[in-house]
Amino acid sequence: MSKLNLKKIPSRANIQELRSILRSHAANLQSLRKSLADARAIAEKKAMDSVSQISMTAEERRVFAKRQADSLVAQQRKGAKETAEKLARDLATARNVLELGKGIYDNPFAALDAATLGSARRATYMQNLASAGPMALKNAAERAASLGDAELAAAVIAVVSGMPTDKRPFHPAAVLDIFPEEHEVFAPMVEFEEAEAALADGLSLYGEVVNGTTNPTARIERALRDREAAAGDEGGDE
Repeated sequence: MSKLNLKKIPSRANIQELRSILRSHAANLQSLRKSLADARAIAEKKAMDSVSQISMTAEERRVFAKRQADSLVAQQRKGAKETAEKLARDLATARNVLELGKGIYDNPFAALDAATLGSARRATYMQNLASAGPMALKNAAERAASLGDAELAAAVIAVVSGMPTDKRPFHPAAVLDIFPEEHEVFAPMVEFEEAEAALADGLSLYGEVVNGTTNPTARIERALRDREAAAGDEGGDE
């Protein structure tokens, strides 16, 4: 029998740390991309200023300045690519770690289960609901939603999921349909999603820095996320 190849699932703290690192890397790559976009104009101005006092014809000055600007831009691009390559190694590691979290942090059932696993209240609820009828289960699901009771919601889902499919009074997913999306048990899912978004930003910006090409779709997505984040910050200040 072959040995099990088990890989460690990242903890919530791991995801939070990754999110912070990935946001920082994306910001650094954004800065590099902007500096490269502005590099030509800045280098040409700097080169023209440096040759303005040299005695030569206007054409000679223009050619000399262009060569100097080309050299400055090349140096800046080389440095930017080297920095981007170093950050890319972290991006690759982060992508592998986040891949291990799929099915755990992007699944509301798993999030609710993980948050209530081992809870004595959940176990008690399950015992009380084990022989409950359809109406009692429905009332329990609605009560869980109205109170934001994660243990009760998890218990209802567990009991209904354990029933034969043709005997279930409703689909287990119906419990989550009415349960508050903003509940704390789903916070790890939000953090995971934010980490994935920061990774996507970092990867697209890395491509722009290294290849000098722009991904319009990725840029629009970044702009929308920035706008949503700004709107959220304004709302929090009220």
